[in-house]
Amino acid sequence: GAHSAASPAGMFRNCSSLLAVRGLDTEGAADLSYMFQNCASLLAIPAMDTSAAENTGSMFMGCSALPGVPALDLSAAEDVSSMFRGCYALLSAPGTGAPAAVSAQYMFADCRSLVSVGETDLSAAQNLSCLFQNCYALRAAGPLKIAAAGNVSSMFSQCHSLGAALLDGTVTGWAGGALSFANCALGHGAILGLIGSLPTVSGT
Repeated sequence: GAHSAASPAGMFRNCSSLLAVRGLDTEGAADLSYMFQNCASLLAIPAMDTSAAENTGSMFMGCSALPGVPALDLSAAEDVSSMFRGCYALLSAPGTGAPAAVSAQYMFADCRSLVSVGETDLSAAQNLSCLFQNCYALRAAGPLKIAAAGNVSSMFSQCHSLGAALLDGTVTGWAGGALSFANCALGHGAILGLIGSLPTVSGT
């Protein structure tokens, strides 16, 4: 049946044999951090109301068998760091980002089955370090809307399959960042596409 809690933070943390959850009421909950952390056997979660969630940090971290999650409303989320970190079986990234999130570091780190990430709005995030680190299967990312990022270190580290990456050229007010695509698989056309998608940056 449905389960309701004032704060679901850490609710199923370390439930290593949990296979599925049904009928979960998270309406109005602000803190969903660590909710399913290290649920290594979890194969399915239900649709959830995350519209009030301000913290989804490490929410699915270590859910190594989870192949997918339903669309999640992250419009109020301020912290999405490590949200899907270590989700080895995750094939696709849900939703279109977290436009209010300040912290997004390691959000998809170690998602080694993730193949593509579509349009993603992380325009308020100041820390995007290691965002896609060790996403060995990632072939395409973007457009990525990054407008406030001061730290983009190792954002695409070990993304050996990455053959296409785009930013959002309409972004304004970003000072730019030292984005590295070293050891990625960007070809000539993809590099031209990436350059064409670069926003005009201000500052040094």
